[in-house]
Amino acid sequence: MTLQDVMDVLAKIAAIITSISVIGVFFISVTKWGKRLIANWFNNVFKLILEKELEPIRKATKRTLRNDIENMCEKCRDKQYITPDEYKDITEANEEYVAVKGNGYTCGLVKNALSLPIKG
Repeated sequence: MTLQDVMDVLAKIAAIITSISVIGVFFISVTKWGKRLIANWFNNVFKLILEKELEPIRKATKRTLRNDIENMCEKCRDKQYITPDEYKDITEANEEYVAVKGNGYTCGLVKNALSLPIKG
């Protein structure tokens, strides 16, 4: 058996494996299970890409919200009361801070500010 004969056999095996793979992928892609498998794979790939690309924006948003919450709470603490609008703004800002995976740093500040008497 010559090297050319071996190469011909390997080429035929590769062609058979390729054909079986194409047919297998086709059948998998038309079943509900296959469609779900492919969709989940793409979903995970897109999720990883988005998380990587959006991470700097999330960090900047978190930093800005934390600073805003600190300032609003300090303002209320200094005057010893909170207005209904400030109450709403602090509550919404804190919910947004938690949504962007903010840590518990603001919890105490927010709790103290929201416990102040409401005036206005």
